[in-house]
Amino acid sequence: MEIITLDKIKIYGIITFEMSDFMAKCRIDYKINNEHFKTIGIFKSNRLTFMENDIKFSITINDNSLELRRENDEYKLKIILADKSSCIYELKNINVGKLNIEVLKKSLEIKNNYIKAKYKLDDALFDLELTYEVIE
Repeated sequence: MEIITLDKIKIYGIITFEMSDFMAKCRIDYKINNEHFKTIGIFKSNRLTFMENDIKFSITINDNSLELRRENDEYKLKIILADKSSCIYELKNINVGKLNIEVLKKSLEIKNNYIKAKYKLDDALFDLELTYEVIE
């Protein structure tokens, strides 16, 4: 059985890798509101990276916070869910600069291979649930 923690990887209690040295292919099951995606991504240095249609998605996992990034040719979105949450939205093709959007963290649960977050972005409520499994 594989035991995964946020700062180190232990395989069968024999070998320990620091997360900065570890990169793995992961199976990701991702739900946000009524949308459900299953994909393959990369896990490295507490960050999951994967593609969702034409959007690059990355999630940085910390002990008590989460950083969500979505990016494609048209925009870049960065959401930090923490005690002091923030959101920056940048339109790439229109020179309006970066827009700060109000974000309110409702709940955040981070466990080994599992993330659940509820947050309010502007006037919209989001319910995110993600599981990942190292496959290579």
